[in-house]
Amino acid sequence: MKELEMGEEPQNVQDFTSMWNAVWNAVITLFSTGYGDLYPRTFYGRIVAMALCFWGVLITSLLVVSVTNMLVFTQNEERAYSLLMRLHHKMKLKKLAVEVLQAAFIHRNTKKNDPTNRPLILLHFRMFRSHMISFRKTAHLIRTFDREQ
Repeated sequence: MKELEMGEEPQNVQDFTSMWNAVWNAVITLFSTGYGDLYPRTFYGRIVAMALCFWGVLITSLLVVSVTNMLVFTQNEERAYSLLMRLHHKMKLKKLAVEVLQAAFIHRNTKKNDPTNRPLILLHFRMFRSHMISFRKTAHLIRTFDREQ
């Protein structure tokens, strides 16, 4: 029970005589987090905290710029990526063209060999139509991709 009372007593956490409290405050201020558990009360402490805030913003912005520059393609990498994407889409288009032709052939044979089976004819037509739609979407994607380059 005594531990509960001690835990509930308000404690003065504004103790900057402890080095770890000062380091904690500096790190939290540097990263612009500011939990509010420690804050400077003197003029000099507030000046140092403001300097730490500006320093933290500078470090963060330099980190963001350097990571962004590392992730951006060079001109040769951009050309290689563009070529690979065009080749990928053209291979995909060839596969989709085969699927369209297969679906059209199946639909035509079903209509020719079993003209009374309307549900099967409709099913094969829907398969043909879905393959045709995906073929057209991919062809459109290739055309727009080529225009962007």
